Amino acid sequence: MTCLDISEHAIQSARENVELNGYQDRVEFVVDDAFQYLRGQVKGLEERELRSRSDQKVDTSKPLAAGGRSWDVVILDPPAFAKTKSAVKGACRGYKDINLHGMKLVNEGGYLVTASCSYHMRPDLFLETVQEAAKDAGKVLRLVEWRAAGKDHPQILGVDEGHYLKFAVFEVRSKSSL
Repeated sequence: MTCLDISEHAIQSARENVELNGYQDRVEFVVDDAFQYLRGQVKGLEERELRSRSDQKVDTSKPLAAGGRSWDVVILDPPAFAKTKSAVKGACRGYKDINLHGMKLVNEGGYLVTASCSYHMRPDLFLETVQEAAKDAGKVLRLVEWRAAGKDHPQILGVDEGHYLKFAVFEVRSKSSL
């Protein structure tokens, strides 16, 4: 398991929790920007794939990029990208980018778990954005679970701003595998 956050404090809290539960030998902690980290992992996978093809000429004297890991489950829970209505267009770019790179790191038949806590990112737009990312990544997604706020986030009728949490679980497959 890899726990990634840009906040050293968040990683330290996670590390303490993992140690309290006796799982420190199973978790890697990374303090980094999620976008940069995911891109680095994807770059490493792509370089490894290119080198494994016998029909491609590759300069093997150059070292592989750092990274190149993949996981059975990738969980993306970024902060709110759209705190205002005018920020939705930029938020769509952010959600597309993080989900595109995240799903590229999911092993065949694995799962992408993704969330949004941006009120202005409506559920249909969020799903459409994730689908666009899948298309660009050459992936096919099967929606396994869709959720909104849990019981610890009560929603008051007439207060639309309370409907801001979106959470989806997708099975991820390559288009070429179908």
